[in-house]
Amino acid sequence: VNVNRDAATFGSGQNVVVTNATGQTGVILRIDSRVTEIIGTARPTNTVDIVGVLSQFDSSNPRNTGYQVIPTRLADIVPVQVHPPILVRVERLAGGSVRLLWNHVPGRTYRVLRSETLGGVPIVAGEGALEGSFEDAGPNTMHFYRIVAP
Repeated sequence: VNVNRDAATFGSGQNVVVTNATGQTGVILRIDSRVTEIIGTARPTNTVDIVGVLSQFDSSNPRNTGYQVIPTRLADIVPVQVHPPILVRVERLAGGSVRLLWNHVPGRTYRVLRSETLGGVPIVAGEGALEGSFEDAGPNTMHFYRIVAP
């Protein structure tokens, strides 16, 4: 969630427009006046996850708008470590195997997905503490790969 920057700090009883990961708005972040540890703290400038009570203040039918998330403590606004774009290099090895190499970020885990066709249903080919390298043994078969840092 990205928090808008209308003000530098959170205020008491304040509604803050937020956007989700796809840039859509619709849910309001409500800073309740009773949660004093949030009031006056700097609004995040980066992406955060927000944990809180989901409520609705829409009283008209069909009651499909007016949702708000109310955090109950400062720890409910959690900074998200965004991974830089993953840059992949592919090496063809003897025997038809391939090695995928990418810009590893220490402390991150990775998942390598493989499909037989472009846009096909992927399977997990490898995951865990892969440190920027994955080797896939294959008999010269074409595969499509995607690397994600969940």
